[in-house]
Amino acid sequence: MFKKENIGNDYSIVDGISKIDELVRAEMNINNIPGLVILIKKNNKIIHHKSYGYSNVNKKIKFKNNDIFRIASLTKIITSVAVLQLVEDGKISLSDPVEDFIPEFKNLTVIESFNPSDSSYTSRPAKNKITLKNLLTHTSGLTYGVSDNIPIFSEIYSKAGIVELFSKDNILQSKNIKKLASLPLLFEPGESFCYGMSTDVVGHLIEIISGKSLSDYLKTYLFDPLDMKDTFFYITGSKKKRLVPIQTNVDGFWKTYEGENYSIDFPLKGKEFFSGGAGLSSTAASFSKFLQMINNGGVYNNKRIISSKVIKSLKDNQIGHLVDDFSYGLASGVISEGLPGHPVNMTGIQGNIGSIFWYGFFGTYFLTDPSENLIYIIYKQLEDVEHNSSFEYDLRKIIYESISNIN
Repeated sequence: MFKKENIGNDYSIVDGISKIDELVRAEMNINNIPGLVILIKKNNKIIHHKSYGYSNVNKKIKFKNNDIFRIASLTKIITSVAVLQLVEDGKISLSDPVEDFIPEFKNLTVIESFNPSDSSYTSRPAKNKITLKNLLTHTSGLTYGVSDNIPIFSEIYSKAGIVELFSKDNILQSKNIKKLASLPLLFEPGESFCYGMSTDVVGHLIEIISGKSLSDYLKTYLFDPLDMKDTFFYITGSKKKRLVPIQTNVDGFWKTYEGENYSIDFPLKGKEFFSGGAGLSSTAASFSKFLQMINNGGVYNNKRIISSKVIKSLKDNQIGHLVDDFSYGLASGVISEGLPGHPVNMTGIQGNIGSIFWYGFFGTYFLTDPSENLIYIIYKQLEDVEHNSSFEYDLRKIIYESISNIN
């Protein structure tokens, strides 16, 4: 545990920070990571914000606390909260069929067979409709293809020209989502869980309902009220220099990743592809303001952003027993008690019941624990990330167990 040393009205946490430093440096010394940025907040105060190692090993550029990262799937919780604002305003309900807003979803089908020789498939009409809640909880039947290594749907989506994420091309989601709606689902809506493009459909719903681009909506109703000046879809001006490159380890040497499944110019080029599932970039400090609003019950700087009722829905398991060892709320993974006969183990995750967490494709991670008023963010930017490695587990364990009881 941290040694508390009284300095005025505050406590230093020297021992705990030392343990974090030691663990991170040990991982860097064996060349498993080139570096990272960590931010920890407790009771509305940043108690540790530190950068370690190199954002660009070849050029010997060190990470800095104000570096901008592609946060990838951490985008999902922001997009989800945004549409829940519209639910509160009565513009849409969780039970509303998506086809009421995007007619292309009226004739849903579910895949039955696939022929790898020519990427042809057979499908049957779906019995259920996709609702907003299905999208928010990834029970819609939509999936990822290339991005989640599901070979069948990788072929189907690629052949149809579906853009999943990380593109510099000016692709309108209105066209992308309409094409997606014409393709078969992995399963019957509401009957299983599969992580995928559901939140991108949510982002487009926000555009349809609000009459604004997703970028403009998020800026107006979340980023400006939360003073998130370093969170955006596309980076312009002098801030471009703060975007860190994606690195990959090639034969023991860290190099800038050249990109195969996504553009290395994302998000520096382009201006119209707004991916509600993975498109945002941010600093640790900027994203922490959004998480602090959640810990505050929907309030930030005495301004209500969303109701406490919505915040509660984010913390509750919304997928029942569809996955035995995993719980998901209306935006991200949650730590819950589970249902009778379906214990939730949450391997590798530390936190109290009601804690919210998630991972991003390039190694970004957050956990927010409202009961402890604790937030921690770990940002890496790597091409190949093992989210529950022993290092990730030990780092989260040290952060959580050492800092959660600091007053």
